Amino acid sequence: MHKWIQTIMLGLVVVSVASTSIGAEPRFGMSMTEPGGAIEDGPGMLLPLLLRGVGLTADQKVQVRAIVDTHRAIFPELFKQLREAHKALAMQFLAAGDVTAEDLAPQLQHINQLRAQLLREGTQVMLEVRQVLKPEQLAKAAQLKARMQALYDEMHSLMRGNNPGAGQDDNRPALSRNP
Repeated sequence: MHKWIQTIMLGLVVVSVASTSIGAEPRFGMSMTEPGGAIEDGPGMLLPLLLRGVGLTADQKVQVRAIVDTHRAIFPELFKQLREAHKALAMQFLAAGDVTAEDLAPQLQHINQLRAQLLREGTQVMLEVRQVLKPEQLAKAAQLKARMQALYDEMHSLMRGNNPGAGQDDNRPALSRNP
């Protein structure tokens, strides 16, 4: 029985590590290798708003394209390195013998360095794009970002079952899994 519990715990650890490597990928089908790409949870997540939602002029589109092209090759390589680092960490968990936090520290530090590089690069892209925009375009981008955040929050609230009246006024059950 004790061995069975250890096996389940190891499986949970491997799944959690594997899921973090999925998190290293850009969300919603966006990629930094295409115009309007995004960086997971970083400043680059605003890039699609700036490219599509603020009414760029033809000249601004050319300037933004040049900025994105300048940084284009960096992101896929960093994401590839991050995926490889996550795989290496997962393999360390599965190594024979005892595994300690000290054993994992160098790999965790490497993963953190790659994430920091992604954040710095995304920040640089956004700063460069920001310089191309007019004040009213920046204001529009802020409005779009706030609207997207509100929609995201509402979606998650609905998925958690925090929507008032769900399942109470009609025969439809609430979305929550909690009793």
